[in-house]
Amino acid sequence: MGRGSGKHNLWGQNMWTNSQDGYGRMARLYHWGMIPLLLGLCGLGFYITTLTYYHPWYRVAPDWHRSLGLLAFLLAVTRFGWRVYSPPPPLDEGLAPLEQWAAHGVHALL
Repeated sequence: MGRGSGKHNLWGQNMWTNSQDGYGRMARLYHWGMIPLLLGLCGLGFYITTLTYYHPWYRVAPDWHRSLGLLAFLLAVTRFGWRVYSPPPPLDEGLAPLEQWAAHGVHALL
């Protein structure tokens, strides 16, 4: 595939999947797409706690929160599936063993 096809870069590598050199477009889209969604869910959740019973959004906002939460869950599941299909690139070989252990530990906690 040549340049401009949208599937490969100048060297013929697939840009959607992860490679040994870095994360692909799909992993980046999942990552950066989840951030505003999760921040929006947090903001909406805090907003819901301030609503009074007679506020017009008292019954609407929780429905939005549930719908967006379900969307976030489905994206997380598909993101996990994508991670299985396209494994992440290896850690930098220049990292100390403690740094590699910490990177794996923090990732497991997340």
